[in-house]
Amino acid sequence: MRATILTALSLLLLVPTAQAQIPPETVGSETMAPPEDNWFISKSRTAGYIYDAETGEMHGLLSLSNRTAAVEVSRERGEFYAAEGYYSRGVRGDRTDIVAVYDFENLSPIAEIEIPQKVEAQPLRRHAGLTGNG
Repeated sequence: MRATILTALSLLLLVPTAQAQIPPETVGSETMAPPEDNWFISKSRTAGYIYDAETGEMHGLLSLSNRTAAVEVSRERGEFYAAEGYYSRGVRGDRTDIVAVYDFENLSPIAEIEIPQKVEAQPLRRHAGLTGNG
């Protein structure tokens, strides 16, 4: 019994010196090419997947809110626009509606435009759109 305790204690003393440091992973990042006419966005609950209709290849992923009604593209400005809604406590609390502006190259948000509390819901894509003046 005493030998077991001494063995366990000696092993416990060696544990701090035996820890190997694992190097942290680096996350890669690529810039996206300008979208072509055959690209489309397939929206799920919290994401917008950017696909090429000819090749079936996925080119990018937009992180969206779970209350995003639509995503529109402005090729002239190199931006995506997403009508998004957020609650202060996830699914309840104070509601904030915004138009999020995403950059084409790295798909990161570059601006938020707060929408006044007038519209209750915008469930359909045809309720959002861009004007023809860029």
